[in-house]
Amino acid sequence: MNPPTGGDRFLFERLNNKLNIGEGIKDAYSGTITDSNTPNNGMPNLLHILFVLARENHPYDYEQKILVGNLTLSNFRDSDYEGLVGLDEPTNVTGI
Repeated sequence: MNPPTGGDRFLFERLNNKLNIGEGIKDAYSGTITDSNTPNNGMPNLLHILFVLARENHPYDYEQKILVGNLTLSNFRDSDYEGLVGLDEPTNVTGI
């Protein structure tokens, strides 16, 4: 399967720790995702700095961000997924 192309994506990892099954996201990355934070270059297409016009057309800048919670990556069986993709046998799914 080829990785998705285009758009934004964010890799939850540190130089010395990748996100592993059974670990929380904050074990591999803690902080806020913005349009340009490093080391993964953020999400500049989704979370870019914008402005909103208020009364009398006065512009106010604002910045979007994602605060990262500590969800756990796990391996589980999802019968809804199996039926959706037409699988007949139990199938393991990895997700949050």
